[in-house]
Amino acid sequence: MTTDPFDRRLADWLNQDATGRIPDHLSSVLDATTGTRQRRGLLDRGAWRWVRTSRSLAFAAIALLLLAAAVGLSVGSRALIATPEPTMPRGGDLVVTISGDLYLTNATGSSRRPVVVGPTFEYDVRFSSDWSHMAFTQQDEAGRKRILVAEADGSNARVVFDAHDAGAFPALDFAWAPDGRRIAILLRRVDQNIASLSRIDRGALSIVDVDDPQALQKVPLPNDVQFFTYMFGFQVAWRGPGEGELLLAGGDTKRGPAAIYGMRPDGSGFRNIGQYTEYLALSPDGTWLTYFEYLDRRPVRTAHTRLVDVTSGEDRRISSGRAGLDQELVFSPDGRTAIMVACPTINACDLVEVALDGTAIPRVVGAIGGGTPKERSFLYSPDGASIGVNSANQPSVVINLATGQQTVIADAVIAAWGPRLP
Repeated sequence: MTTDPFDRRLADWLNQDATGRIPDHLSSVLDATTGTRQRRGLLDRGAWRWVRTSRSLAFAAIALLLLAAAVGLSVGSRALIATPEPTMPRGGDLVVTISGDLYLTNATGSSRRPVVVGPTFEYDVRFSSDWSHMAFTQQDEAGRKRILVAEADGSNARVVFDAHDAGAFPALDFAWAPDGRRIAILLRRVDQNIASLSRIDRGALSIVDVDDPQALQKVPLPNDVQFFTYMFGFQVAWRGPGEGELLLAGGDTKRGPAAIYGMRPDGSGFRNIGQYTEYLALSPDGTWLTYFEYLDRRPVRTAHTRLVDVTSGEDRRISSGRAGLDQELVFSPDGRTAIMVACPTINACDLVEVALDGTAIPRVVGAIGGGTPKERSFLYSPDGASIGVNSANQPSVVINLATGQQTVIADAVIAAWGPRLP
């Protein structure tokens, strides 16, 4: 087990783990599944009975629907479309941390087997797109960080990247490639000006092949952009298909606003997608980004959650329908719905399920207490039927979204949710 310096409070672990986290992992990882709960369609609400009673009205209704679709296409409206392939495993097992060590357990927490146990601290677990491997960060007592990859069952854990060997500062973030064979790693690089005592955090980006870690590809980054490795939300993500596009969180060193950038894995095609403030995350199909912004509207401070179209940069609000603070949003595996945090007051926050296209009324699925976004985290199961919730000063729980039933995962923090293992 780990030594005392690594027996961290949950709030500290969440603060560390939140840096670079992409809820339920990266773009191609979370494909649609036949086991995922779906929203009820328009004709589910008694409309079929009405259609059967009047053939002529049915044809008229169909004609109107076709006309409406044609109009929508003509004005260029863009629907939220999830990836269609049902490749996600149903159910799933949890990866949890206990005093800095990694364990695999079932969704009830009743059986545990170690992945990595020892004096180091392991966190920030992410599964590859085909669910065959997990990657995670390891930190030793000296602050030295490494990226390790293991099989989905936790076996054969091995180092694929050592930040110390790269001459980097401790902060780093990583993202699986859509092909599940490579990992992009963003390192913190600090440029110190002794004369002015100023410091600029830039970044160094590399791509490692997990089957051949020595084949390290360095990706050039522009010098006039500072890439954050300490902001809340992802710093690097990789969306497909094919070679895909790397997404980076950073800012212009001359003006300093937080921004989202895109670039191809070879360093070409660098572009500015848009600005953000807090908690940056990517949708399962790589189509949408989310963040939230604080608004100082006295006497009560509020927060709004935003969706950004990755292609066009279009930015719009998505609401819980409640007054107060709308904060972190986590996309469901099929990309149709999401869970967000809604706080009528700072000390009483609920988890609210919302439809991303606005067709369903938001509903409360559980409570997450008070605190700040860095003191909590939550993630969907691979089939979208449950969520795992971590909150400071409270035990981690798994909530069944259909029934509301909660299962306590005692003495552990949920780090990731992977496939169901034998």
